[in-house]
Amino acid sequence: MVGVLLGGHLLLQTTGLQDTSAGLSGFLTGSSVVMVPVVASVALSSRVTPQGWLAVGLSAVGFVLLTAGPGISLTAGALLTLAGAAGFAGHITASSAWATPSNALGLTAVSVAVATAPCGLWSVLRGEVSMPGTTASWAAALRVALVATCLGLPCRPGRRVRCPPSLPR
Repeated sequence: MVGVLLGGHLLLQTTGLQDTSAGLSGFLTGSSVVMVPVVASVALSSRVTPQGWLAVGLSAVGFVLLTAGPGISLTAGALLTLAGAAGFAGHITASSAWATPSNALGLTAVSVAVATAPCGLWSVLRGEVSMPGTTASWAAALRVALVATCLGLPCRPGRRVRCPPSLPR
């Protein structure tokens, strides 16, 4: 489940980038943090504090104000990216609910492996698979895979996984 949410996020965000700016995509992806209390409330029946709902509401107002300006339009790519952000909010929520110090490494490894499958399949089906041609390209690909993805996720050894402040454990 955690890997499916992560894979969905990655596919939707990457596909959305084809039709939206990197800046707007980054902003929309960042909105996943604000979606976590909503997802936890719906999916896990978690109680969200009044302060949590206030933060969600203020962020939603800010989102509308920032995306309703001149020259900014919610393209199909932006909507795909926003859907990807919801998937990442689900990933954060699921990780917070299910990760413990004893299973964090395994949960992270399995979730990344599961996320890799649909992403790889999508690339193969679209004919977009190519291998890095140089040692420097391989190093960059491994750096992104290991550092940005594996170490950037919340489940790793020695790091206590905590729920956002608005969510009970």
